[in-house]
Amino acid sequence: MDTLKGLIMKRQSFRTKESGSKMTGMVYTKDSMQMVDDLKVPKLTTTQVLVKVYAAGLNAVDEYKRRIPMMVSPDEPVGVEMVGRVEKLGWVGGDKVHMFPIAVGDEVLGMVDQGGLSEYVVAEASKITFMPETMPPEQAAAFPVAGLTAFQGLTFNKFSEGKKILVIGASDPAGAMFVKQAQLLKAGEVVVADVPEKLDALGELGVEEVLDLEEAPLAESLEGRTFDLIVDCMSEPQDKLEEGDFPMEKKCKSLLASGGRFMALNAKPIDQVRKLIANSVGLNVQRKGFDTVLVRPKSEEMKQLAEWFQEGLLEQPIDSVVPFEEGAIIEAYEKIKTKQTKGKMIVEVSKRVVH
Repeated sequence: MDTLKGLIMKRQSFRTKESGSKMTGMVYTKDSMQMVDDLKVPKLTTTQVLVKVYAAGLNAVDEYKRRIPMMVSPDEPVGVEMVGRVEKLGWVGGDKVHMFPIAVGDEVLGMVDQGGLSEYVVAEASKITFMPETMPPEQAAAFPVAGLTAFQGLTFNKFSEGKKILVIGASDPAGAMFVKQAQLLKAGEVVVADVPEKLDALGELGVEEVLDLEEAPLAESLEGRTFDLIVDCMSEPQDKLEEGDFPMEKKCKSLLASGGRFMALNAKPIDQVRKLIANSVGLNVQRKGFDTVLVRPKSEEMKQLAEWFQEGLLEQPIDSVVPFEEGAIIEAYEKIKTKQTKGKMIVEVSKRVVH
């Protein structure tokens, strides 16, 4: 096992001693993260573009995955969503330009495999889309992960006009996106619930019914009512009962309509494996009445999110925007871990220059 781990951890070198191709960025260390100024400027394949990063969104998974053996390499750059300006193309001419007409100077938003918290990042053309001119960089950086989580969760579960949804932990960035996108789909009923200290943040979502999770159990507050989709943005995988269910899942079973689904965003590893299979075959292979989301970046879906923003129909709540500094970024991740955020945490990596 140690030999295998060593081989995997040596699979790529991210830092360089060459003076002409260095950049600054956050990287993983054994115990935390740190900012370094000797990252390699990434090279491109013919399906990629090089982006100068304006801003990056922070996600709990960024910090969480460093604690999983073999998930990250030493000095691997941190961050999976960003917005910025295209500086270089991985292709010159040919059909790929017509298939995905990105040009140097275009402003784009989307997801990356790693390095969103760097001065420059490589992005797959299929995982990004154009940023609307009216969209502030902090909004653009906040959209990809949370926006696609909701979009794909609703789409996979065939959520449509007239259906009812309950979002637990709606102050979470993904929770807010579930609420807003369900409203755009003309949901028959949208109910949100959260802890007392976050109830004030839910007022911005435009929902008539807001429940205090500490005031009474949901099954009691909503007795006699059912929902087609219940989204749990709060429970953690380790908070499970002996039979393997999330506590909130068990508590909400009486609230599920016939054929309804309980969706846990922070699912256990076995549920995530099942979701990988479901994504591959297009069918839910989870236990009856259960689902989760593993985001698959798709440019056409991000384009839809951007269009909704441009039409004034969709906006992501922002908790705060912090500077591109090691201490500020680590502090922001600590805040995310405590679940005290009221919206998305964003890092301003560089100033946007309009050409």
